[in-house]
Amino acid sequence: MINVIILAAGLGSRLRPITNTVPKCMVPVNEVPLIERLVNQLNTSGKDIKINIVLGYKSGAVIHHFRNSNINFILNDVYETTNNMYSLYLATQSIANLSDMVVINADCIYDDEIVKKCLNSKQSCILADPAFFNEEAMKIEVEENTVKGISKAYLKSENTFISIDMYRFIGNESHKMITYVEEVVKSGDLNSWTEVAIDAIVKNDYINMKPLFIDSYRWYEIDNHADLAIACKLFSK
Repeated sequence: MINVIILAAGLGSRLRPITNTVPKCMVPVNEVPLIERLVNQLNTSGKDIKINIVLGYKSGAVIHHFRNSNINFILNDVYETTNNMYSLYLATQSIANLSDMVVINADCIYDDEIVKKCLNSKQSCILADPAFFNEEAMKIEVEENTVKGISKAYLKSENTFISIDMYRFIGNESHKMITYVEEVVKSGDLNSWTEVAIDAIVKNDYINMKPLFIDSYRWYEIDNHADLAIACKLFSK
């Protein structure tokens, strides 16, 4: 079984007034909430999966929306003072026999084919876009078809690519990721990004992550109203 962990505890303050009443993951793109689209994509993938969603701000809106679904909800009660690595930590502590794992940030919209590529991967990987570059985005550095680091600080080069916030961990490499996250959280650091942990474990050769390129399939990260307008146009019928 693949445990899919969706990190969705954030405030989404730059999308107010929409997020005055719902969390960021419930913001609709062409009338369909982001999280609903993603859950539907996962449920129709044909894979044996379990969906786990970490919630914080306005969590009740998501729980009510999926009240008839078989989803494991995890609550991050300190979402205002923590970051998504802590949300991932809470999820991993609540899941028994966690081996194969997919981690997805809930503020992106994807083509169906991207989700399928991730779930079909037979190796630990970071999904990346080779055709798009943004200085502010999270980027991976690749050498010999292996991810050597992930950071926003990387400059544009032939070896750097945009991460699309979707990560796949296979078998024992899931446990290595979980162990590192536990060490960070137990050290008292509750305000780091998940990508900080990924960067550390690939740089120390704890796990071997490959880039998984999305080819020409569409995706977009939604942080503000301008992003939302672009996503609605990009994914219009």
